[in-house]
Amino acid sequence: MSARCILAGRLMGAVERRQRDDGTPFAFCVVRTSDASGEKFWKVFAKDGGLIARLALLVDGEPVAVAGTFSASLDPGRSQLTWRLVADAIIDVRHPKPNKRRAPR
Repeated sequence: MSARCILAGRLMGAVERRQRDDGTPFAFCVVRTSDASGEKFWKVFAKDGGLIARLALLVDGEPVAVAGTFSASLDPGRSQLTWRLVADAIIDVRHPKPNKRRAPR
């Protein structure tokens, strides 16, 4: 099962850049969220080149919001859910996306 969500939390640790076996780049990080039910640690993946670059600018503890498709699965032998999100948008406070100016008419 998967669905879309917007996730707001803090980056935990460094963003890792990796490559799949076929050479496709991606970035991976962990985002910590908290609510009335406690804390959750989300594995966040970015596959788009622009998103990978924006994610790489973030540092440990920085607030971030990501949007994308999420899934939850049960870890074998641990009776604990693993939360994953494949990001298609990133919002961070320190590195806003540059505004695109309209061409004059």
